[in-house]
Amino acid sequence: MKEITDLINKSYVTDSCWSFCRDAFKLFDIELPALPREGLVRLPKDKIIIPAIVLFQCGDDWHCGVMWPDGLHFIHANDEDGKFIIRHERITRHPWSILVEGFYTHE
Repeated sequence: MKEITDLINKSYVTDSCWSFCRDAFKLFDIELPALPREGLVRLPKDKIIIPAIVLFQCGDDWHCGVMWPDGLHFIHANDEDGKFIIRHERITRHPWSILVEGFYTHE
């Protein structure tokens, strides 16, 4: 986790939040599919395993992050004025708590 911890609140070169999730899963030696939801399995909310993807529904768009080992936080590449910054946030806080679509892991 040290590699990820070192990224928090820093700029990250990526083209999307999904690309960041793919990079994070590589630290676990897991290759995620090129497109979200391909090859992913939905997890019950009470059976979240690590590593897991959290998917958020944001109106007509979506956002994703990687669950933190404590199960209460997630890390994500947040687009801030066209520049991605890695953020570590609590999943039970507004607005994230009302936007959770589901939790996923690799097949």
